[in-house]
Amino acid sequence: MTFPDEQEKYIALIETAVGVGLILGPVIGSSIYAFFGFSPTFFVIGIIFLFLTPLLYCLIPNSIDRGNANVETDAEKMIHEYQDHQSERDKNARVSFFKLLGTRRFLIASMGGMMANFMYCYME
Repeated sequence: MTFPDEQEKYIALIETAVGVGLILGPVIGSSIYAFFGFSPTFFVIGIIFLFLTPLLYCLIPNSIDRGNANVETDAEKMIHEYQDHQSERDKNARVSFFKLLGTRRFLIASMGGMMANFMYCYME
């Protein structure tokens, strides 16, 4: 599997699986609860997981084929770039919380985290 070449495809598959799970999970769970009761619901889910685990173990590859071994990931590029420019920076400089609040990347990540937490609270 070459992930970078087919990234959109795999993200779409993951999001589709999450959507189907969110749609079918309550329907199947409430049906099992209505027919069998409270405790058997968890036994049925456990049995389903027991059957799916070997299937997933066989279907999911152990590693990702990166094609060319010399290709650096984005994280590796960022690390090397940071290390190259670190000597230019003041090594004693401290990053304050207010400086961090001013960065666009931090604000976007914080807003994404807050929206995810709101979604989880709403679903409960």
